[in-house]
Amino acid sequence: MNRKKRIIIEVSAFVLIIAGVFLYALLGRKSHTDKFGDLTDDIYSSQSDDSAYENVYVCQCPEGIAGSLTELWEEVLPQSEYIVSCTVTEGQEPAYGGVRAKVRVETVYKGEGLQTGDEFYVTNDAWKLRQNGEKLYVEFKFHNIMKPGEQYLLFLCSHLEISEDVYGDTYEMEGFSIAPIFLYEDRTNKILDSSEDYVPYLELKDNEVYFSSEEDLDIYLNFKDKLLEQYPFN
Repeated sequence: MNRKKRIIIEVSAFVLIIAGVFLYALLGRKSHTDKFGDLTDDIYSSQSDDSAYENVYVCQCPEGIAGSLTELWEEVLPQSEYIVSCTVTEGQEPAYGGVRAKVRVETVYKGEGLQTGDEFYVTNDAWKLRQNGEKLYVEFKFHNIMKPGEQYLLFLCSHLEISEDVYGDTYEMEGFSIAPIFLYEDRTNKILDSSEDYVPYLELKDNEVYFSSEEDLDIYLNFKDKLLEQYPFN
């Protein structure tokens, strides 16, 4: 065998080895969407096996945001293009590079063209899933995962001009540091004393929202109570 053929064979073998290693890594490691799917499968089916929550992390809202944000909300939320109470029919899921949930309208408080019984997807361009090694970071603007059967008050800013045949009828939420979605349910919201940016989801899995201070949480919940009195679930 001449030297040229030997070099070609050696290079080809090296390329095949690299391709094999890459394929093994690709198939052997779950993507962030796969890991989130495993997590939500467990949550949506109401299973109690905490192992599904291992290596899942969320971020608590930084201290000092709630006061100025609720003041802003008081002024701008009533001006939202669409205000509806709704029931979640399909929980949050990765889709087309983003994250969405499907809801059914119960009451239309504001919004031309919407009526009770309409179903559509809602999304927020800041909803993110991020993976680092085995850790999955769920970033839903300091809110817990929206689950089927839950009832929310939503403030939506636009009806997205995309192909409904491909993507489904989709509305986008107003963009704020905390998502303007309000659960028609009172929950005990645990706060973790942590210097870390991200904390284990397992510790906060029963929360509605994630705050890092009692003062901010109280401000948020007091504002929420006023909103739900103004826009009751019917």
